[in-house]
Amino acid sequence: VINPQYMIDLMSCLVSVQNNFIIDGKLYHSDVEKIWKNYDKSLHQWIVKVTEKFDLTFSLPDQNINLVPCLMNETPSNNIDWITYEDNNNKEILKKETKILYQFDYLPSGLFNRAQVRLFQITDNKLIWRYGSLLKKNNHLALVTRNDNTIKVKARGIQPENLIFLIHEVIENLIAESFNGVVFDFSFPCPDCYENSIIDAQRSMISASIVRRATMLKAVFLQCRNYFHVIPLIELHSRM
Repeated sequence: VINPQYMIDLMSCLVSVQNNFIIDGKLYHSDVEKIWKNYDKSLHQWIVKVTEKFDLTFSLPDQNINLVPCLMNETPSNNIDWITYEDNNNKEILKKETKILYQFDYLPSGLFNRAQVRLFQITDNKLIWRYGSLLKKNNHLALVTRNDNTIKVKARGIQPENLIFLIHEVIENLIAESFNGVVFDFSFPCPDCYENSIIDAQRSMISASIVRRATMLKAVFLQCRNYFHVIPLIELHSRM
């Protein structure tokens, strides 16, 4: 960007507290001319594309609307009953559940919302709000939520680890591209606990930092804190 201030002014028209045209994060294309009234009309379509390029908004096909996650309601419009949720076409898809937990030293405010935009574009989205998304992909569901400096991801389905991997790739790539210097650790379930569906939120999770330290010290196994079985380090690397 040759003129950063120009881009800042452009984006501030959208996220400013003085913007009264966006309700519940919905940017109607009919309001674009009002929001960027100080810019030439010939630039308006380009401006909307710029907000999409920087993951600030994303388009809803055939609805003439762009959603702005950082301006959406803080809580979902509908209650989410994660445990009893069923897909009418396939009630077996929610049979297995896994999770991943990200802990940041500091979580930049825009990181989570930009991740939401990217995930929305590659999944069959079900629901989105400022601090969370309910995603659907290939008959699997994932619940992604943010709380302070923590991002939690839960996935359910026949092979929920595949959806977890997709989400993990999106978050890691986004950090590498646009948030250089952001420090975080992530935890994932012990493989044995996962295979036997006995994941304990406190004792079954294994952090990536522990695996890396064990590798540095040339350990061969790590012990699960849940049932105290041992897991080969090479298997934990494959899960990471």
